[in-house]
Amino acid sequence: MERPIPQDVASLLIKSRSAVVLSLINAALVATVVSDGLGQTTMALWLGGSALIFAVVGAFAYRAGPPKVPRITPRVLRGLHVGAIAMALPWGVLCILALSLGGPAEQVVAMVVCAGTMAGSALVLLRVIRVAATFYLAMLLPCAAACLAANADHLWPIPVSLSLFGVYLLAAANTAGTKARERDISAADARRTVVELETAYETISKLAFFDITTDLPNRKGFVQRMDDLMEGGEDARPAFALFMLDLDRFKNVNDTLGHHVGDRLLAIVAERLRSQIDDDDMLARLGGDEFAVLVTSAHTPEALEALALKLVTCLNSPATIGSHEVYPGTSIGGARYPDDAGDSGDLMKHADIALHRAKESGRGCFVLFDESIRGEIARRDWIESELKTALASGQLRVAYQPKYDLLTGEVLGAEALVRWTHPLEGPIEPGEFLSVAAERGLIYRVTCSIVTEIARDLAAWRREGVDIGKIAMNLHPLDLKSPTDLLASLDSFAADGLDPRALILEVTEGCIVGRGMDCTPMLLDELSERGFEISLDDFGTGYASLSHLFKMPIREIKVDRSFIRGLTRSTTDRAVVSATVEIARELDLQVVAEGVETIEQVEALRALGVHSAQGFFWSGPISPREFEHIARIGTALEPSRSAKAG
Repeated sequence: MERPIPQDVASLLIKSRSAVVLSLINAALVATVVSDGLGQTTMALWLGGSALIFAVVGAFAYRAGPPKVPRITPRVLRGLHVGAIAMALPWGVLCILALSLGGPAEQVVAMVVCAGTMAGSALVLLRVIRVAATFYLAMLLPCAAACLAANADHLWPIPVSLSLFGVYLLAAANTAGTKARERDISAADARRTVVELETAYETISKLAFFDITTDLPNRKGFVQRMDDLMEGGEDARPAFALFMLDLDRFKNVNDTLGHHVGDRLLAIVAERLRSQIDDDDMLARLGGDEFAVLVTSAHTPEALEALALKLVTCLNSPATIGSHEVYPGTSIGGARYPDDAGDSGDLMKHADIALHRAKESGRGCFVLFDESIRGEIARRDWIESELKTALASGQLRVAYQPKYDLLTGEVLGAEALVRWTHPLEGPIEPGEFLSVAAERGLIYRVTCSIVTEIARDLAAWRREGVDIGKIAMNLHPLDLKSPTDLLASLDSFAADGLDPRALILEVTEGCIVGRGMDCTPMLLDELSERGFEISLDDFGTGYASLSHLFKMPIREIKVDRSFIRGLTRSTTDRAVVSATVEIARELDLQVVAEGVETIEQVEALRALGVHSAQGFFWSGPISPREFEHIARIGTALEPSRSAKAG
């Protein structure tokens, strides 16, 4: 017999309440029927005692009923057995009275009543078969005792028949109880499974549409909300605005203080932003340090600017995280629906463009998408289209700005700079088309074109026997995010039989820090092992440039033109250049000054110990043929005509 479970006991207690009432009614009927044969006083006492017992058991069943039985303890089982004995006792006493005082009629009535009671108890106790067995024994033992006391052989068929009937009932009750228990267990499992599935669905929905770190809607949930607002007829679509913002220097927080501080900062930022917007507005975290606000409470440019100022201001104060004080800071770009875009994709793109414009204007700025930005987008779309044509038709060319030894005047090499002359537009500034190439996924093709041009020029100069020194080319940060493509482009050197040591790869701090640049050190190590020399461009303009000299295979540093420009006027600029030279000397690195324009700058650089430089003092970027001519001459310390004229 299996140990009962809470559902078994709960079923027994529920049925016991009605069983007590039926037993009391049955006892009253029996007392009425057999009172003439057994005596009215006797039956009155029996009925009173039975009623008292049934009332006590009923009260116990009511008090202990579900859900007050969370688990089955030995005390609960003892209580059930005591209750079964108490419920069986009146019927056992009835058997004794009928067998010892009554005639055949009273004995038949007692047997029928006991058999019926046993059958009824089987329905009540089938889930707790141990208690059912206790009930039957408590009923049958008094009958057997009465037969022994009466010493009447003709009475034995009564307890024997009841015993056989009881065994049958116990077996049937056990089978029915097992099936009922299994059914309840299955039902409970099904209910639990349903609850677990509902919980899992809620969790999945939360993970799919919400950000765990900030408990804000994520990009998917945010876009869905925008799409929902844009559905319906034109008259039913409400006007709203979209703000996009990201945090200033968030990667620095992760890198220097740890991701746990970064996550806490994101949560603090979310709380601050949420406190500044209306309940009808929607704040979301799009990913990383990017947030977005769907603004329905403000519509005019003035109201949107006021709200943006509130958001910027609330992030300007420091956030205390543990022992650290972190200044979040942000810039915001905005776009309006339906004025600036007709779908969520274009709206987010235009808001993102406005955000970039805001960041270019300085930290803590807000820019709302307008017609001037729309014109810029049209211009960039045109450049993208024409640049694809230029790449396919080979319109891009490489110009070379010579690099000189300041002591000997020897040509050390040159920096390769990409140039594009459009058939109708004419020359297009590199800064303009390179930014479009980076934004529209064309930078790899531009880099590949530059490498091809350099390789072709190097091969031609080698055939002519001209020693042109080393050629430097700039790498874009996106080049280092696609190492496979970059290495494939540079493999053309080996394919053309060129020495990788003839090429210097210039990287800026933007190639080393920032999102997605974690693998840069390994890539630079790989390039260095292949023979390419690595140069750190614009040295001194980034806050972490010095640390990179110890982590990367840097062989050359280029002092930014901003320090060269003020070299003869600013003690600070002179100190920076002097310190750079000392650092390079200690680390055995080459130093190149870029942007040299005057003889005074040349003399100052010599005095500080800088041995190589480039700039308009000698020459701007020139064609491969012109550079070949200069390389053949070998030395050129005389200033260019443009420098003299200036």
